[in-house]
Amino acid sequence: MPQFILDLIKKIISSKYFYYILASIGVLLLIWILYSTITSKAKLEEKYNMVSQQLEQCTKINATLIAQISESQKQYQDKVNELMKQANKPVQYIQIPTVIEKPIYITTEDCQKMCSMIDTFSNMQKEAKQ
Repeated sequence: MPQFILDLIKKIISSKYFYYILASIGVLLLIWILYSTITSKAKLEEKYNMVSQQLEQCTKINATLIAQISESQKQYQDKVNELMKQANKPVQYIQIPTVIEKPIYITTEDCQKMCSMIDTFSNMQKEAKQ
């Protein structure tokens, strides 16, 4: 290094204001570090509060969803049990009554009139179906 630069540095260091300037730069640096730490802490606390609120909401929603799932599982199991009960029941047979369409001969006149009226009615029903 050239001599004049070294002389300039020695002159600056030997000056009584150099240490004041150096101390004020150090204090300013500490103030800036403290300010940035405080602001970053505030931002982190804000994020923490937001995340904790979201976590509370998610846990509430999760609890309701779990309750809904357990309810639907219970309903499903009830339906399966009901179907199994119905499947295990004995088979029910339904008997269809048979209709005799042969004429019945009755000796008395009134009975014969009744039979002819019944036949006429059944013929009318058959014609209506067609």
